[in-house]
Amino acid sequence: MSRTKSLTTSGMLMNHMSAWWIVLLKAIIVAVCGWSLALPAVAETIDDVIGRCPTVAEMAAIDAVITLSFEGTDPSAPTLVCHAIGGSRDLTKLRRNVYNILIAAQKIRFSQPLPWSHQTSVWDWLRLESGINMIRLRGDISGSSCCDPANAINLNVAPNSYYVFSDKWLDDDGGGGGLVSSLALVVHEARHRMSAGHTCGTNDQTIGELGAWGAVIYFYLWLDRYADPNFLRPNTGDKNYYRNWHIQEAEATRGRICQPPATVAGNVVEFYNSTLNHYFMTISSAEATAIDNGSAGPGWSRTGVTFQGWADQNLAPFEVRPVCRFYGSISPGPNSHFYTSDADECAFLKQLQATTPASQPRWNYEGIAFYIGAVLRGTPVSTALFCGAPAFSSVVLPVNRFYNQRAAQIDSNHRYTITQATASQMSQAGWAAEGLVMCSAQ
Repeated sequence: MSRTKSLTTSGMLMNHMSAWWIVLLKAIIVAVCGWSLALPAVAETIDDVIGRCPTVAEMAAIDAVITLSFEGTDPSAPTLVCHAIGGSRDLTKLRRNVYNILIAAQKIRFSQPLPWSHQTSVWDWLRLESGINMIRLRGDISGSSCCDPANAINLNVAPNSYYVFSDKWLDDDGGGGGLVSSLALVVHEARHRMSAGHTCGTNDQTIGELGAWGAVIYFYLWLDRYADPNFLRPNTGDKNYYRNWHIQEAEATRGRICQPPATVAGNVVEFYNSTLNHYFMTISSAEATAIDNGSAGPGWSRTGVTFQGWADQNLAPFEVRPVCRFYGSISPGPNSHFYTSDADECAFLKQLQATTPASQPRWNYEGIAFYIGAVLRGTPVSTALFCGAPAFSSVVLPVNRFYNQRAAQIDSNHRYTITQATASQMSQAGWAAEGLVMCSAQ
C-alpha cells in the first residue's frame, strides 16, 4: 500500500528482480569476473549420501548400535550394487538402502529437538532413547510392526518397498515418496516402542499424544523447518524441492489423526487506488479498516477480491509458507509494497536493503504479512509450477503476480491475481506477467 503516493511494492529494477533473474545475474558476474576459481568446494548433500555405497567404517558404526537382520526373500537379489573390492561390502540394493537411510539419520541434524525426544537427530533418538537395537527386514510378513522381540522393529520387504527399488531421497516419478519414506517408516515403528499402539483404530486420536503417526508428522515437519537446507536438497534444480515435499507429506499424514488441530483462515483483502494505479493487500482486519477510514491517504477502496491466507502459522495447515512484506518509502520510494513467499527472493531483498543506503530507493522488510500455500514443481528441474491439492480445501486458487514495469520511474507496483479474467485485464493494461508465486484456496 502507499501513503500519499501508493501503498506498496517494488522500487528500482534491482529490487524488483525475480529469483531467476537474480541467479542469472550472479552467474554472469562469476563468468565475467572469473570468481569461479575462488568458489569453495560444494558441500555434501543428501543426494550424495543416498546415491553412494556406504563405507565399511560407516556400516561398522551402525552395526555396533543396531543389528540389521535380513530375513526371507530379498526382491533386489542377487544383483549387487556395492562391492567389497570398492571399499564397501557386497550389498544388494535393499541392504545398501537400509544402511544409507540410517547414515542419513545420522547426518540430518535439527536445530530444535524432536518433539518426542531430547535429541536433535533421528539417529541419536534411535540409539539413546527409543529402546530399539534391532531392525528386521522381512520378506516373510505382509506388514510392518513393533515390537517382536521387544527391542526390535519388523519392516515388511516387498518389491514395491522404497528401500527395495528406490535410488533417491525422493523419487521423481510423480508418485511421491522415496528413501525418506523408508526412514519415516523406521520412525513410525520405533515410536511404537515407547508410545504403544494406535489410539483411534489404525490412526492416532491427536497429534499432541505424540504417537507413531504424530512422530511421522513432526519428522516431516522438522525436515522442512529445522534441518540444514543446504544439505537437504537435490544436487540439481530447485533446492527447495525436497522441503516443499516434506511439508506436503506432513499435511497429508494429518489424515491419520482422528482429531487434527484446528486451522483458522483469514481473508487477504485487496485494495486499489485509481489515482496512483496501485494495488495493495492485507490480511489484517484492523489495517483494512484503517485504510477504509483514510489512514493510507485518499483514493483507496476495496476491489472485492479476497483469497485465503493465515495470519498465525500455529493455526495454519502445515503446508504453508510465510509471505515476506516489503515497503519502499514515500521518498525516495518506491512508495509501494511487495510480497513474496519465495525464501530466496525474500533473503535477497533483505540483503539488498542492508547494502543500499536509506537515501536510495530500496525495499524495506516489514515482517511476515501472512502464510499461504507453497508453489510446487513436478521434479527438481521442472520449469512448470503448480499448486498441490490443499488439505484445507478442494478448491485451489493459484496466485499469479503482475508487475507494472515502472521501476525506472520509481513507481513499481504489483498485483496478485487469482482469476484468468483479472490476468487478462492486467496483460491488456501492459503489466508484465511474472507467473505463479503463491497458492491459496477459497
